[in-house]
Amino acid sequence: FSYKGVHHQNINLNYKKNSWGFTAGGTHNDFNGFGGDEFGRGKAWRPKEQWLGNARIGYDKGPLNAYYRIDVLDETITNRSPINYSNYKAIDQRYFTNRITQQLQGSYSFNNKLQLATLLGYTNYKRQTKTTRHDFEKGTDELTTGDGEQDIAKFNNLVFRTTVQYQVSTKVSLQPGIDINREQASGQRILGTPVITDYAAFVSAEIKPTAGINIRPGLRFIKNSVYDAPPVIPSINTKFSLSNQLDFRLAYAYGFRSPALRELYFEFIDANHNIVGNPNLKAETSNSFNGSLNWVAVPKNNINYSVSL
Repeated sequence: FSYKGVHHQNINLNYKKNSWGFTAGGTHNDFNGFGGDEFGRGKAWRPKEQWLGNARIGYDKGPLNAYYRIDVLDETITNRSPINYSNYKAIDQRYFTNRITQQLQGSYSFNNKLQLATLLGYTNYKRQTKTTRHDFEKGTDELTTGDGEQDIAKFNNLVFRTTVQYQVSTKVSLQPGIDINREQASGQRILGTPVITDYAAFVSAEIKPTAGINIRPGLRFIKNSVYDAPPVIPSINTKFSLSNQLDFRLAYAYGFRSPALRELYFEFIDANHNIVGNPNLKAETSNSFNGSLNWVAVPKNNINYSVSL
């Protein structure tokens, strides 16, 4: 269960009665590191211990399907430097990570033509750096005072999305919806408590004028609290079935992506990592064009052939 090597323990429980279902699970990962000196210090691969847990409760009956899920992580990475034999002291660094993710999701079918789906999620993330100087002669530990050696970084993220699926006719269906994403960060290396909120409304459709043609246009309207977003983001996907074995696809999409707070501010530097956020990052836009010609042969002698260009 511990010491040399990599150790995993896992347990899962499942229970269901009538329309209710419940699952829960836990995992423990323990790695004592690899390499280092005879005292177990200065390891090339850092020791890591993880505790993970999850639980889910759901209800599924008739037109209603809903569930709540929670996932938790507690992780400790340890970095012990070799002993300085001139003063019999050494530096110990520990990185503590805690993450809690909660998700509430549901869908309701009003009839064969109208369905509603909603998602609400919240993630809370905290990472602490603790650095101490251990005195082997006295058997004491003291906190160091170097830049970034004592630090706490916090990030939280809220996601809300709801969509409606409506079938206008056998040839046309619509899917409008709204999407909200909010991120907030704080920490000793982060100026203030920056917040980025992304509001979006979107509508997509599926149009089948004939049996061999499928057209999927979409529009997305975005308001970002920090970055200037385009007034509208279009996309269109098409598929033309030229025969039972041959189809032709064309697609275009305009893209917009604003930097996440972790890309702007998160910093993690040790012997194994060199991650530094850049607060000067700009939002990204793109134009994407795709086309393909796909041929699938009739199976013969249990062998399938397909070619894509």
